[in-house]
Amino acid sequence: MSTDYYRKRRTLADRVEIEGIGIHTNSETRVLVEPAESREGIKFIRTDLDQDVVFEPSVDAIEDIPRATVLSSSGEELYTVEHIMAAFFGLGITDANVYVEAPEIPALNGSAAGFVEIFEETGLEELSGTREVYRVNKPLYVEDGDQSIVLLPDTEFKISCTISFDNEYIGDQFLSYSLSPESFGESIAPARTFGFKEEIEDLLENNLALGGSLDNAIVLDKEGNLLGDEPQFSDEFVRHKVLDIIGDLALLETFIVGHVVAVKNSHFLNVALAEKLAGRISKSPAEIAHQARRGGDEMMNIDAVLDVLPHRYPLLLVDRILSMDHEKEKAIGLKNVTINEEFFQGHFPGDPIMPGVLIIEAIAQLGAAWILSRPGNEGKNIYFMGVDNVKWRKPVRPGDQLIFEVTGKRLRSRSGMMGGKAYTDGEVATEGLFKFALVD
Repeated sequence: MSTDYYRKRRTLADRVEIEGIGIHTNSETRVLVEPAESREGIKFIRTDLDQDVVFEPSVDAIEDIPRATVLSSSGEELYTVEHIMAAFFGLGITDANVYVEAPEIPALNGSAAGFVEIFEETGLEELSGTREVYRVNKPLYVEDGDQSIVLLPDTEFKISCTISFDNEYIGDQFLSYSLSPESFGESIAPARTFGFKEEIEDLLENNLALGGSLDNAIVLDKEGNLLGDEPQFSDEFVRHKVLDIIGDLALLETFIVGHVVAVKNSHFLNVALAEKLAGRISKSPAEIAHQARRGGDEMMNIDAVLDVLPHRYPLLLVDRILSMDHEKEKAIGLKNVTINEEFFQGHFPGDPIMPGVLIIEAIAQLGAAWILSRPGNEGKNIYFMGVDNVKWRKPVRPGDQLIFEVTGKRLRSRSGMMGGKAYTDGEVATEGLFKFALVD
């Protein structure tokens, strides 16, 4: 099954270089794609600024700009990541570092085919560990006027897409497609972006599509006349819409087993689905906690936690570890927050809120327990060296139960990085990236 293929983690066998023009910024850009280690994920690094800026694809990093998927980080932007992200996703590439010497990824011919060809020619290398897979178990729905996308349970990743344009050349088109690395490169990746002459004039007035040309897009006028080459497929327009769906859902990093049914979709709606799906996926730690309480399935009770962690009262902030998976490089734990905590005496007596720094400390403690319990780490200690991209999204109060989740991002013998989140009531309360060092 193709799902088995996409469970595995992969990177490129060697570094590759790609050059071209940015379709929106009209900037000449050069991209270097380098292999990465397992769990590092896909990272974009802009090197044309005074200081390198790292963009990690996620729904939280999306900028609201029409007709493109744009990432933001540290006040900077990176345009048009959807086609290269679709190429990564379609080929099953989970880990790579993408160095970009401009504010935009090259448009090439307006499709993902150029990226796919270069990546396949270079070759792929399987990595240790597995990719997260989310199986859709109940429908999910987003809509905007007459546009809609519904995500349904299925046994594979499948997309059924319908488009309808009041344009004689395009009209109504439908495509139902099941993802596989072979079919992606042949049927979906070559589909080019398209637009209308009158629409492009509006984009130009808003400083978008500045690098658009008949070399990187199919262009028509409102009467249905082509201004350039004929499409490669009779249904190339709907194929490109499927390509956009794949590229935008790739922001989740998780492989989806489900059926996407889209009607007149846009980047805005694709990202709305990704955001809603990210919210559902993020509830999985709470679901694990619920199952553990029902079944009594405790990975590490408090006695076992005390055996692995050096922390003691009043700074031990993990009550139980529910799941410890070294193959998937993930751990899930919990803390029951009560009014008897010492810090509530001063933070704040009239409006008790758990200090954000202590939530960060609790996540770090779960990460420490997970790292120190890994084979070969007996007798070592762990020191945290930094925390990046910290966000506090929801206050934590007495009576709440915090569910913690840590996931390995970059693990080496003496150092590493992990992603950490804390949830309450199924919503993210705090998150960040944790850097650490191991010492004897």
